[in-house]
Amino acid sequence: MMKLKPFEAFVGDDPVISYIGIRADENREGYISHKDTIEAVFPYIEDGLVREDIFKILEDSVGIPEYYKWRSRSGCYFCFFQRKDEWLGLKSFRNDQYT
Repeated sequence: MMKLKPFEAFVGDDPVISYIGIRADENREGYISHKDTIEAVFPYIEDGLVREDIFKILEDSVGIPEYYKWRSRSGCYFCFFQRKDEWLGLKSFRNDQYT
């Protein structure tokens, strides 16, 4: 809700396509708006892309982000749903480059 409510308020009643980066191998649903003007699109799921595919795309283009040395996923840096070892990794690896 801390991300979704402000997002919906920001777009107002304008028509919006929201691209959601959930992979085909993730067992979760993404953001589905209750507003008729916001269409959620899941390109990785639609193309059947799994974790290995995404890392290959990253490797071939911009490189693997450094935070994957201690994180299992990206998302919100201080997400309270992180595993304990990700919080510890954040403490151990943090520096000006990542903040």
